Amino acid sequence: MLKKKQQEQQQKNQDQNKQDKDNKQNKDNKQDQNKDQQKQDDKQNQDKKDDKQNQKDQDKDKDQQDKDKQDKDKQDQQNKPNKSDNKDQQGEQNNNTQPQRQQQKISKQDAEKMLQALKNNEKKTLDKLKKAKAGTAVKSDKDW
Repeated sequence: MLKKKQQEQQQKNQDQNKQDKDNKQNKDNKQDQNKDQQKQDDKQNQDKKDDKQNQKDQDKDKDQQDKDKQDKDKQDQQNKPNKSDNKDQQGEQNNNTQPQRQQQKISKQDAEKMLQALKNNEKKTLDKLKKAKAGTAVKSDKDW
């Protein structure tokens, strides 16, 4: 009986040892799992931070580009009136020189033709006036 009790005690001890060993192993496994999970969480958090930082950098770059574009547009607008002023001045100069150029383009023959046409129109007008005066001077005796 004593042997039996000893055997039972040994069996209990062995079972206890086995259970302790299993518990320890489970605990170690859980710790490993927790460490792995923590690593994954840390990595995800770091990725999120990196993404946010990248987004911020992109936003800053876009803002800078927008600002540069606005500055360029502003400079262009400031320069544009100066250019149009220059164009206006050049246009005035061109307008002043155009009549001279047009006068120079008329040949002597064209000028003579124009002068002759004016003389002919004047003659026609004078003839009409003479006829109108002469027509009023001649009255018929008949009163219809």
